[in-house]
Amino acid sequence: MPVVHPYTGQIQAYLEGGEGIGSKKTMQDKRQYNVSGTASQIFSLLNGMNGGVEWSSGARLIPKWTTQRPVQMNIPLINSSLNSVRRFYADGGSFGVGPSQAGTAPGESEALMKMLAGVGATLNNVNATLLNLQKNGVKAHVVLSEIQAQMERMKAIEDDAAIKPGN
Repeated sequence: MPVVHPYTGQIQAYLEGGEGIGSKKTMQDKRQYNVSGTASQIFSLLNGMNGGVEWSSGARLIPKWTTQRPVQMNIPLINSSLNSVRRFYADGGSFGVGPSQAGTAPGESEALMKMLAGVGATLNNVNATLLNLQKNGVKAHVVLSEIQAQMERMKAIEDDAAIKPGN
């Protein structure tokens, strides 16, 4: 059976009964898949996933996590690291001091400490402001003339929207 280009009328390929054509994106797909199903079902699924026609259902894409053994975490190493950090700060350790900072340029630790002190001061101010608002509440201030002007505006809108007899 000839496959004819719809615009030029030229024969592009010949197919035998039961053969399928995959999309260009399907043929260029370099990813690896684990699938189960018949050849037609699998090719149909992959073609559909890449924007082509899916003509046969029934193929099943098997997620990689179901067939791959997970990498085990080194729990003793994680616990050891956490304990080292706890001991470091329990013994009075501070940012910018310690083995991880051994190769820093002069002044970096001081600059970090100044920045952190500024952040701390800002947080203290915010905390004081919030405590004051919580204690004393928030006072609303509205001028009576503004309320009256808005009420007059609403009345004018209602009057304009109303259906008047004789119109």
